[in-house]
Amino acid sequence: MRRFTLFVVLLALLVTFAPAAAQSGNVFTFGEFGNPINLDTAIVTDGISFRVAEQGCEPLLWFQGSTTNIGPGLATE
Repeated sequence: MRRFTLFVVLLALLVTFAPAAAQSGNVFTFGEFGNPINLDTAIVTDGISFRVAEQGCEPLLWFQGSTTNIGPGLATE
């Protein structure tokens, strides 16, 4: 029983720390509960596709905070 407990603890440590040690450089990891259908933000109709596409592209305009006031994004004027 003691060997089994030691094995479970070592396996838990390996699963916890191995992915962080394997990543080096600029790595983008994204976890979502589904797959994006399309990455064109002009025609997407589902939230997953929009969230994934929005993380890779900066829009021309942003909403300022929690208001409906529009502020500059990629556009400066």
